[in-house]
Amino acid sequence: MAETKDAVSFIDYEYAMYNYRGFDIANHFNEYAGFECDYSRYPAKSTQLQWFKAYLDHLGQDSSPAALEVVYHEVELFQLASHFYWGVWALVQASISDIDFDYMAYARLRFLQYFQVKSLVLGD
Repeated sequence: MAETKDAVSFIDYEYAMYNYRGFDIANHFNEYAGFECDYSRYPAKSTQLQWFKAYLDHLGQDSSPAALEVVYHEVELFQLASHFYWGVWALVQASISDIDFDYMAYARLRFLQYFQVKSLVLGD
């Protein structure tokens, strides 16, 4: 923490990479579920829209209701990519990691959520 500021920043360098805005935000919201994958913790649309407004306002970008809906739809789609990414990651970890964690169960939960969200978002 910088002595001249009243803020703390956390950066996970292990998985740091350039990414799409929608993926980063969707991944952030998916993390609310924790390793237990309790998606009842995923923020409601109204909460997401408030978050998007603060985000866009901070960037000095259009935060009109129409712009918020664009970001909402973007994040909905990238929610799928986040679940798929971490599902595949867990499958790989199940075969290489020495950490005592049920990666296969975690992969299963992420893929189940992927297919549930996919049918809601894409209507499949």
